[in-house]
Amino acid sequence: MPSTFFSFSLIALLSATATAGSFSHSKNMDYAAWSEHNRDGSWTRITEQAVAQSPLVSLVPADVQNFCPRYASLARQQRSQFWVALFSAMAKPESNFQPQSFYQEKFKDGKGRRVISRGLLQISHESANQPRYGCDIKHPHSLHDPRVNLSCGVKIMSKWVKTDGVISQPRWSNAPKGGARYWSTLRPQRGKVQQIADFTRQLSFCDPYAHQREKQKLRTAI
Repeated sequence: MPSTFFSFSLIALLSATATAGSFSHSKNMDYAAWSEHNRDGSWTRITEQAVAQSPLVSLVPADVQNFCPRYASLARQQRSQFWVALFSAMAKPESNFQPQSFYQEKFKDGKGRRVISRGLLQISHESANQPRYGCDIKHPHSLHDPRVNLSCGVKIMSKWVKTDGVISQPRWSNAPKGGARYWSTLRPQRGKVQQIADFTRQLSFCDPYAHQREKQKLRTAI
């Protein structure tokens, strides 16, 4: 086989592989942080569907470069995947990827009962049913269902990112903003924001240096 043909074929193969890994997922190729805990990819698909029906992909938060430097120039599909990856990274500190997890908060609801946060994104029944979110959850234990929990989480994030124009609490702000209004993992003092941002920044379509590294890999392979 001529060496030039071999080189061309190798480049084409590597390029196709990189594209598949960057912009799609399957049961064996899930870009989300929970992929090892949800092997069938259902959590990713659920969140993709919820994000597609939300205003998130149309928004460009002021702090999005901290999480995905190339976000503003991305197509809708890639923006959607960024948000899914963000939620999946949040689920690690929130629930350790355990849908059945729950936490009894220190504060009480309107009836004097301790609030319980549940599921992958640790959402409480009381807050989820506030009119501004519209999750309409009939029973608290429904929040242990990933479809219910993740879909509601997208609605909550949409509300606050649209209101405040940011994803997480800015370091200069004394009050939570964006998603940090609801999730403490998005507040800098908790020490989790950087871990979440590190995960989303390494997505190939977010990483501003991904193309350069891919070219270097090709040169090395050839």
